Amino acid sequence: MPVQPKICHAATKVFFATLMLAVVFSGCKTKELAQCHADMAQQINLNRAEHLNADALETLYRLNNPTESFRLAAQSWQLQPNRNAYETLLKAYYNDVFEIDRNYYATPFYQTAYTFKNTIYNATFSPDGQYLIADAGNNAQLINVATGAVTELNAHNRPIYSVGFTPNGIYAFTTSEDYTAVLWDSAGKLLLHLKGHNAPVFDLNVSPDGNTIATAGWDGTIRLWDWQGNNTQVITPGNNMELLTFVRISPDGRYLLTSDGFKLAFFDLKNPVKLLFTVVQTTDTYTDAAFSPTGATFAVSTAYGVTDLYDMQGKYLKTLYGHGAPIRHLAFSPDGKYFVTAAADKTAIIWDAASGTLKTVLRGHKAPLYHARFSYDGEYVLTTSEDGTARLWNWKSGKINRLADNAVSQTVFSPDEQHIITTDTTHLTKVWNWNGNLVNTLKTPANAVAYAYYPPAQLFTATQNNYETLVWNDQNKQVLSLQGNSAKGYNVWFSPKQTHIFTADQYGNAQIWDWNGNRLAAFSAHTDWLTNAAFSHNNKYIATASFDHTAKLWNLAGENLATLAGHAKTLTAVRFSKDGRQLVTTSKDGKALLWSMDSNANPTIDLVIAPYAGELNDADFAPDGDYVAIAAENGSASVWNGKGQPVITIFAAPGRPLQQVRFNHTGEWLATVAGNESPMLWPTGADVLLKNAADRGVKNLSPEELQWYEADEE
Repeated sequence: MPVQPKICHAATKVFFATLMLAVVFSGCKTKELAQCHADMAQQINLNRAEHLNADALETLYRLNNPTESFRLAAQSWQLQPNRNAYETLLKAYYNDVFEIDRNYYATPFYQTAYTFKNTIYNATFSPDGQYLIADAGNNAQLINVATGAVTELNAHNRPIYSVGFTPNGIYAFTTSEDYTAVLWDSAGKLLLHLKGHNAPVFDLNVSPDGNTIATAGWDGTIRLWDWQGNNTQVITPGNNMELLTFVRISPDGRYLLTSDGFKLAFFDLKNPVKLLFTVVQTTDTYTDAAFSPTGATFAVSTAYGVTDLYDMQGKYLKTLYGHGAPIRHLAFSPDGKYFVTAAADKTAIIWDAASGTLKTVLRGHKAPLYHARFSYDGEYVLTTSEDGTARLWNWKSGKINRLADNAVSQTVFSPDEQHIITTDTTHLTKVWNWNGNLVNTLKTPANAVAYAYYPPAQLFTATQNNYETLVWNDQNKQVLSLQGNSAKGYNVWFSPKQTHIFTADQYGNAQIWDWNGNRLAAFSAHTDWLTNAAFSHNNKYIATASFDHTAKLWNLAGENLATLAGHAKTLTAVRFSKDGRQLVTTSKDGKALLWSMDSNANPTIDLVIAPYAGELNDADFAPDGDYVAIAAENGSASVWNGKGQPVITIFAAPGRPLQQVRFNHTGEWLATVAGNESPMLWPTGADVLLKNAADRGVKNLSPEELQWYEADEE
């Protein structure tokens, strides 16, 4: 995380802004005029930035709109870079983190594709996202999203009930209270006017092969049509089913599903007179249905905001809960792996079709949704809403990259802070920079217990055998032999610069060495095994952590400067801040303690952080020392500010312990390590977040939008 300027956040309201400007103005009597004007401009920008950031937080938490929140925070940051805006950028970017096929993604952001100028009652995208059709009363509008060109579709003399597109996306349709349905081409030309129902037509569906058109009417019938407009079959579900609300044809074109809201009727189109089965329920209302492209299941949504899954024999499989209002539409992805539901709670949810688990929520519309569907390639979700907007969601664009695709057996963050070292089961060791570029590859000793990389290009490894620690260079030549250290355990730590080596045995005995192999100190550090040790960045101190529930501070002569007592269980990590003024310790007792050190290296506890009721495994300071990241046994990585307030929590390894967490030397990235998995790199720098959001299609506030938000504050 980049260093942010320290500012006062008191001026968050117009009263305080006016007061502070008055103070600045009074100072003009004694200041140069140019400097006075500069101070006033600075204060104005600060006040504007704080107002926008307050709007960003309200938009995130009250309006449930991460995309708009990020845009507001970005504008605040650009006006006046400060911690408030920076933290809001992080909160919005990581409002949701979800996993698909072992890949992780940050919050889905949307792009506004079209804003309707008139009152719209229903709208949906074509599968390729190039066209919108919108119900505007008795008429419909066919809209070219790219150009904004609108073609009026005038054929009905009563209100339109539903609009949509055929599976191939070439044709649009409308159904109406005037007892008819119409199919239109992309130029808005009327192709077919289907007449034959004796009541309003509520829905239309075309078989995937395009050969059969089906309409559902409030006269209690399903009518099948050919492309000459001939009514080829009338299906009457019976069972007192009237006012049919939807009709769907299975992917293979064989089965037909319809409903009156209370019952589901399932037909074999090879013998449409025969009803295969009926599903009846009396406590809810069915609102939409869709067949999986795999042809194995179908999903039905309800007014209670749940989705029921059935197999093709009508056997109930499960109910999925996630929405807080009626679901209006559902659709499967082209590959059948996922489906999306659009609801009146202003959200769309993407579900895993096989397991029924909720994968992510698309948040940002300001009113109930009409429709949600996947694009042809499945990369986009297209939504329309009563808020007058149609939006594109590149829902998997926020992918969090791994350092490498290969499996690893061990990950080490090099003491120089600029490299990451991974080793696989064949003892092939790779050195990476934080951009994911491979710096070096070599075979290392099978019994290596520690690694360090020192620029310009030197990888060192340490092995232990028979109370001797051996240090090897990247040509696998022995460069040091350190006598008197136990061979058991991972008991070697290298200093940030190539100056010192720290070793310890299983009894807590420790030794400090220089790079000439001279032993500088030997002492009893702890009464039990050391779990971790760290050099301060100025190379003046060593901090140690142990099974004995304490951490200790030492100088390089091996003199004990302080004992850090405060944990109730085994310590798991100890780390210095970059400026050496702070320490953080983590423990199996579930606490992270932040310690400050005075000029005499006396540590005192500043903060106690307990992210959850469970063990903590690691922690690290951001380069500016204002943030600390904590790795937990429950798979979460949390970032906290210097006030002890949580900024973000990321479940980087759900169901698995998160073992390590580390900021890079610029604070632009946070790495997390779980098990034998390659490290994941999470963007944390403001500039990286802004660039990534721009790459995902998130645009800056327009001058008009900025003016609206700022006018709202006055």
